[in-house]
Amino acid sequence: MGKQIIAVTLVWLTTILGNLGKIGSNKFFSIGKLLISERVIGFGMIIITSAGLTWNLWDFRRENQKVTRLNEVIADAQASVFNEASGGIAIGDVAYIVDDEKPRVFKLHLNDSGKYEYRGEDITLNDGAGIVARSNVKAKDNKTGNSKSKNGKAKVAEVTDAETKDDGLKIDDLEAIAAKPNGPDALYLITSHSNSKGGVAKPERQELVEISLQPGKEGTVTKFQRNLRDAIAETFKNFHNDDLAARALQLKDDKLVRGNDKDKDKGIIQIEGLAIDGEDYAYLGFRSPVVERGRDKYALVLRAKLLDLFSDTLQFETFLLDLGKDKSYGISSLDYDARTNSILIIGNDSEQIVNEPILFQWRFVPSALIQPTTILGPIGNGTPGRPELLLLPPGSDRIYTFLDNDGKGKGGQFSFQRSNLGLTVK
Repeated sequence: MGKQIIAVTLVWLTTILGNLGKIGSNKFFSIGKLLISERVIGFGMIIITSAGLTWNLWDFRRENQKVTRLNEVIADAQASVFNEASGGIAIGDVAYIVDDEKPRVFKLHLNDSGKYEYRGEDITLNDGAGIVARSNVKAKDNKTGNSKSKNGKAKVAEVTDAETKDDGLKIDDLEAIAAKPNGPDALYLITSHSNSKGGVAKPERQELVEISLQPGKEGTVTKFQRNLRDAIAETFKNFHNDDLAARALQLKDDKLVRGNDKDKDKGIIQIEGLAIDGEDYAYLGFRSPVVERGRDKYALVLRAKLLDLFSDTLQFETFLLDLGKDKSYGISSLDYDARTNSILIIGNDSEQIVNEPILFQWRFVPSALIQPTTILGPIGNGTPGRPELLLLPPGSDRIYTFLDNDGKGKGGQFSFQRSNLGLTVK
């Protein structure tokens, strides 16, 4: 690309030097009956080559920024404890990250080299009666602390999340985590609210919980909501959209009793974003469904006051966001950015096909989406992962993301300068 700029610059200089004489000339020459001034031709050639040089310089700068971001991603990649990082939030120099395969919160610390470091700390969720676990994990034997094999002999538990009583609170498929931006003393965790791949609605996949961050109570569930799907179904039903109305019926049925295997895999809905702004509004971002209007497709966001999310009379405001009408982009991450008083959104394909993730900045008005900026393209090292969270450490000019590799790789963390992302500050 640099050689191309040099070549174009040489052509530009040659054109200027070659046309200096024409600029001062009073001569004319004829094309048929048309008389043309050499001066006009000289100026015209200089203008045309200058425009070509300007365009090439702009294109070079754009491509160079892309390569810079790409090299930064590759150089900054760091194997992490996660291979399915699904949500995260930065508070001070600590990042709290959830993994959709583990019902706990990982704590990472921002070290002196500017990377998040896992030091073996995590927050174990508890509901006062026992440690929260996934439903498909066997409980440990009360005497040995180990899970039992089929022959009754104790064996070492393969999954550490098994420390629970059978009647304790269970959470599965955690997709997002958020906190109030001002003086957070609690974390808010939400599951996908989707059905299983077999089309069955499981209570542990329909949880919204508040957990304490206070010393001595860290990880204790202080509030929970298990009826969000009912409120979502009512919102869909009143939206006057055939697809959403059908999904509302499926949500009410509590399981997908009709449809083919592809419909079952969709899980009816898929929540992957949760954000809380400075006025205590909570935003739910949907990977699926996207809302179709004619040939156009829009990502779906529902908004309500945070306190109302835990009430029995919950009503949502609905927003449709244009994340690329020619692509079926849903929301895979949604985070409040206090620096710009806006919400940052990662868009990706609603059917779990990995398109090129796109970053958007949204100032709470449906039509106020800023031109999308690519934050991760193909990174060139065969990593099959996709970014599904953003970390916005207070006072930092860097933004971090972790990869969700669906168990197919080690994952990794990447970081970017805000200026490279083209983010605007209000």
